[in-house]
Amino acid sequence: MKFANLSEAFDALNAAVPYVVLRNWDNLPESAQLGPHGDLDLLVEDRDKAVEALHATKCHPEPWRTQYEVPLTDGRYQLTDLRFVGDDYYPLEMERMLLDTREFLEDKGFFVPSDAPCEMLFTSLLYHVSIHKKWAIDKNYIRLLEEMGKGKEGTGWDASVLHDKADQHAGIQAYLRQNGIRFVKPLDRSVGFFIKKHRWSGVTAEVTRTGIDCVQKMFKPNHAECIYRETLALFALDDSTHAPELVSVLSGDIDKHGGIRIGFAGQPLADDNMPADWEKQIKEIGDDLEAAGLVHRDIMPRNLMVKRDVIMLIDFGWCVPKGKENEGIPPDLGGKWRCKDGFDDRYSLAKSIDTILKG
Repeated sequence: MKFANLSEAFDALNAAVPYVVLRNWDNLPESAQLGPHGDLDLLVEDRDKAVEALHATKCHPEPWRTQYEVPLTDGRYQLTDLRFVGDDYYPLEMERMLLDTREFLEDKGFFVPSDAPCEMLFTSLLYHVSIHKKWAIDKNYIRLLEEMGKGKEGTGWDASVLHDKADQHAGIQAYLRQNGIRFVKPLDRSVGFFIKKHRWSGVTAEVTRTGIDCVQKMFKPNHAECIYRETLALFALDDSTHAPELVSVLSGDIDKHGGIRIGFAGQPLADDNMPADWEKQIKEIGDDLEAAGLVHRDIMPRNLMVKRDVIMLIDFGWCVPKGKENEGIPPDLGGKWRCKDGFDDRYSLAKSIDTILKG
């Protein structure tokens, strides 16, 4: 059997199995892109029932591939990706929720995800662009997600991450994690699965990105004193644009295993993301430290970040008030970026920048 048009195909699907058109339905069913370059993305409850209803033919021999041809008259066909519940295209609970909360578009004749009450359309699109795709987000998706994200600021959403190409994927993934979304590897190996690192372990602490603009820093038991030093330093640098915001000190037995929640500081500073006015910014960092009466003592390339063209200084666990910089010094503090004559933050900043620029 061949369908005269996609409306007929949707009528058959409506009678056979619960499903949703996952995205890109604005021009459906009248103006579908047919042939080898036009995919229709469906999530169905039962793939076998959907295949039978659509008289679909599998495009690839591999059992894990999910692309089918839906036959239309005059030799035409519609390429269709039949995602199904349990295929790990999305987490199982998300797939079920997408179907449980779907809505029917009367003027189009098919089902789509609802963005209320569970924001499944918004969440599924964020998941798709940040995990299934590794390249920069398409401008049409950016416009759509900006519009859909209005009013969602209370959930931790910040639309500015969409315009930060260096942080688009990691930032969105952090937002999804913050809202309890699991990441699963699809059974269909033709689908990308690109997970960005969100946890780092250093000498003194473990850092986990917990949101678009937030990280959690848990200090190791033998470095609990670093919590106090970093907290006091960030509090003193509250007006600086070059230091992370101190969000909160985490409750618990701070002497055994405590931490802080601070603002996300961006990407590691590198030659290819160095701001044009880096000399001015480095001077401002030195000025901010001096104005606060602080000596960082551990400035090196790995402690310099950049966020939206602003250089950020991080890791204040060894920062002390000026005059106490020679107290309690680990032998390797500051590394090769430490001045031979003692701690000099401006010297360490300049040497760190030189190292970064020279690679």
